Amino acid sequence: MEEGEKGEEEVLGSSLTMEKVAAAKQFIENHYRAQMKNIQERKERRWVLERKLASSDVPKEEQINLIKDLERKETEFMRLKRHKICVDDFELLTIIGRGAFGEVRLCREKKSGNIYAMKKLKKSEMLSRGQLSRYGH
Repeated sequence: MEEGEKGEEEVLGSSLTMEKVAAAKQFIENHYRAQMKNIQERKERRWVLERKLASSDVPKEEQINLIKDLERKETEFMRLKRHKICVDDFELLTIIGRGAFGEVRLCREKKSGNIYAMKKLKKSEMLSRGQLSRYGH
C-alpha cells in the first residue's frame, strides 16, 4: 500500500468515526432533552391537578387519593414507554401479503386484543440487494 492510499484511508476512517461520534452525541442529547421534557410535563400535570383540587370543595382525603391515582397512572405510563415491542407480544392470524423482502401478517396483540398488520422483513435479502444503509445495519 502506498503512502497516499494509506493517508486517504485514515482520513476516510477518521471521517466515518467522526460521523458516528456526532450521531451518538446527537442521540444522547435528544434522549436527555426528551427525559427532561417528560419530567417537566409530569410536574405540570400534577401542579394543574393540585391547583384544581385546591380551588374545589373536594375533601382532603379524596384530594390525596386523586393525587396518588395520578402518580400511579404516570408510573404505569412510564413503564409502558420503556417496554420494547417484540414479535412475542402478538399472535399471528394470517399472512395477507408477500413481497421481495418479506411478508405482511395480520396479528392480534396479546394484551389488548387489537388487530394490526405487521411487516416482517428479511434483513439478509435487503442487504444482498443493497437496500440498507451502511450506518448502523
